[in-house]
Order: sequence, then C-alpha cells, then structure tokens
Amino acid sequence: MKKILIVLIGLVLSACSSDDPQAIKGLEHSDLYLNLKEKGFTDESVVNDMGVSHVSKKELMGANYQVTSFGTSKYLYSYTASVNADYDLSKNVDANQFLQFVTTLPYDGSHPEIIKQWVEKNYNEAQKDTVIGGVKFELKSPTKFVRLLNVSKE
Repeated sequence: MKKILIVLIGLVLSACSSDDPQAIKGLEHSDLYLNLKEKGFTDESVVNDMGVSHVSKKELMGANYQVTSFGTSKYLYSYTASVNADYDLSKNVDANQFLQFVTTLPYDGSHPEIIKQWVEKNYNEAQKDTVIGGVKFELKSPTKFVRLLNVSKE
C-alpha cells in the first residue's frame, strides 16, 4: 500500500511540474498581458477548447499598438505585436521602443540587451528573424505605416 501511494504521489508531482513543450520556457502568459495592462493597454481574453488568447490594445499619438497572444491560462505559446499608423513609422521612437519592450520580457535563455539591439537595428528592414535561447523573433516592416513582430518557441 505504501509503495502504491508513493508511486501515485510521484506521478501527481511529475504531472504538475511538467512544462508544456509548446510554451516559451520561463515566460507565463500573464507576464505579457499584465505588463501591457500596467502600461495602459486594454485587455480582452478569449477562452475556448483550443486555449486562451489575449488581445491587448492601446492608441498613442495616432498610432495603434496591439499584442495578440496565444497559449493556455498559464503557458505562453506565441505572440504578435503590431503597430500601424496613417503616418510614416520609420523614425517613430515610440513604436521602436514598444517592439523592444515586448521582446525583452525575461524567459529561460533570454538576452534582453541583445534582442533590444537587434530590434533597434532591424526596425526598418523588410523582414528579419533571429533565434535567442530557443525563441524565434520575426520582425517585419511591410510598409512604412506598419511594423509586425512575431515571437514563438523555435
């Protein structure tokens, strides 16, 4: 009886502590949307059979900032940050700093200063990507009015 109880306890503990293989390790879903909420973003969440998504939005000086994230209530699988405006964003410091901010949230293997510099350097490139600590960052500038950043586990 004791052996069965010990085995059951071990199984429960391992199930509770296992990481989701799709998740960005060390970055919980709430780390992203709560940080954005602190910066004045609205947050809407949708929960369904597929998981949990959050859409965080803010308008600043005529530009629309948005982050759409997907995962579970705990784990974060991916997110997309976007900025769009009816004016040229190529020299827009706020948009550049916003994209730097959403890439510097800490996760296992992150290097915030490296990714921050990478975003700053590639902000106006048509499309660039890099991988840091098992996380893929894709930065796109399809027009001078739009910036997109996709972040996901590699």
